[in-house]
Parts: sequence; C-alpha cells; structure tokens
Amino acid sequence: MDHDIAKLENRLHEVDKKRDALASLHAQLVPIIHRPGWTTIAEYNLVLLAVDAVELHLDSIANLHGKLLSAAESVDPGPTVIKPPPGTGPGPDF
Repeated sequence: MDHDIAKLENRLHEVDKKRDALASLHAQLVPIIHRPGWTTIAEYNLVLLAVDAVELHLDSIANLHGKLLSAAESVDPGPTVIKPPPGTGPGPDF
C-alpha cells in the first residue's frame, strides 16, 4: 500500500470540516427547553440520555485525538536534511 499523503491530508481536512459544522448544543437547545410545557418527564429523561451519549462520544473523540497526535509525534522523524541521490544534486560552483 502506498503512502498517499495527499489523500490523508484531504481526509484530515474533511474531519475538521465535520467538526466545525457542529453548532453549540447549548445555544440551540436552551431556547427550546425553556418553552412552557416543553416535555414530559419521560421525554426529558430520553433527552438527558441523548445528551449523556453525546458527551461520552465527545470525551472519546477528545481522548482519541490526543492519542493520535501523540502516536504521530512518536514516529521517527527520519533525517532532518534529505540529501539528493548522487548525480542529481547541484553542480560544483565555477
């Protein structure tokens, strides 16, 4: 399998776009939950359960994000200067 860095970079960009597309739940839900008679106790409990699930997923994503960065940084960076193959570098100064 080839290392398609451009494909990986595009995937990372897509992940960022999806993350950025998420609006604030607080900003969106607070006006709704303060409506008079908004919900029954059972519906409230279901919404609370969904909020718990979203929070757990976000905690997991944050944890995975940190571990991904740590793993990527721990990979051997290789040489800091890449030398051109013999015969392809700059010629002698005249």
